[in-house]
Amino acid sequence: MSRQSRPITLAVMLACLTPALPALAGPLDSFVVDYEGGALYIGQNEGRYGTDGTPFTTETVAQNRNLYAAQRFSGEARFWGKHTVVLLYAPLDVTTRVTLDNPLSFRNTVFPAGSVVDSRYLFDGLRASYLYRCFEGNGLTVEAGATAQIRNAQVSFSTVNGTLAAAERDIGFVPALKVRLRYDTPQGTYALWEADGLTTFGIASVKG
Repeated sequence: MSRQSRPITLAVMLACLTPALPALAGPLDSFVVDYEGGALYIGQNEGRYGTDGTPFTTETVAQNRNLYAAQRFSGEARFWGKHTVVLLYAPLDVTTRVTLDNPLSFRNTVFPAGSVVDSRYLFDGLRASYLYRCFEGNGLTVEAGATAQIRNAQVSFSTVNGTLAAAERDIGFVPALKVRLRYDTPQGTYALWEADGLTTFGIASVKG
């Protein structure tokens, strides 16, 4: 089987709820719960599934024609000043409807040209991250560490009239490196940059 999927997404997220506990006695310095919601644009998502699978892109399945609602939930605890543990749940479920210009072979099922199909892209991620505070001074904080993600992925096609359907389902473990930079201004505002080097399909998986 040949399988390929490399989504590139751009999300603009707004933190709506960020309750934090005050400084606590003992090893736990702080605990924060976040909810973020915003707009998601899928700029690139290439795929090819099955022995003779047809390559398809965001243009093929009309994923790049709209913005989508995105959200994520996280809890973050900091210990002994330099150690941070983050748990994050980031669901993503996008379905688009398109009329195929050309035949599409997906997991050995051929959808003829002119078919009206629903394309579903599901990618739910549950992440656990550890960060170590490498540097703190002059308003700048630098943290680096690693992320482990359990992700539930599905790519599927089905005709609107119900005659054809095929799906690729995948559950797997995805390791990644994590970096976070934060700059606090004297006025009390801050800028935050955070990155996880994740791949779509992991090193271990269960398919169905």
